[in-house]
Amino acid sequence: MSLIFYGTIMLIFTMMFFIIFLHHSRKILPLYTRTVVMVVTMIGSFYTGMVWEVLFSSLLFSMIIGVLTGAILIILMLPLDLEHLLHGFMQALMGGMMGGMLSGMVITNEWELMLKIFSLLVFSIMSLTIYICARDHPLVNWFRNPIYMAITMMIVGLFVYQIEISPSQHHSPHLHEALGYLLETDLS
Repeated sequence: MSLIFYGTIMLIFTMMFFIIFLHHSRKILPLYTRTVVMVVTMIGSFYTGMVWEVLFSSLLFSMIIGVLTGAILIILMLPLDLEHLLHGFMQALMGGMMGGMLSGMVITNEWELMLKIFSLLVFSIMSLTIYICARDHPLVNWFRNPIYMAITMMIVGLFVYQIEISPSQHHSPHLHEALGYLLETDLS
């Protein structure tokens, strides 16, 4: 399967999870809704920026997409208060830039490993957040059962294990790789 297919499925799954979780966070944690929304926004924009950088090799584009993802989550989930929006946009900006830049700094042949590690890390953080926060909430009660959690983690692990990125799927080399190539050819 192609890299774009995996990236698209991962992004759709992650965004669906974030929107569902944030929509019900008011019922799950009424006192900490703003904090949870900020954390989830930063994680979501980080992950989105990282995946878009791996898919399209464009740092600016991946940072913009990461920031827009976080901004959309903030606008949908928090009251339209200037303080909330500014703080949320700052979280989205930091997350989107970190995700895009982290992927941009990684050597191209290490993308597959990085994508697998961060996909499992993001899913584990989301699972842990649900497990800790969802106290007898009917929508996520099934997840508190260790057997169901283990089954879900195995399915996600198998899906992430299937990700394979070949060098031919990359659109262009990163700047540090291109500079390294230029320096090697000039010195020889």
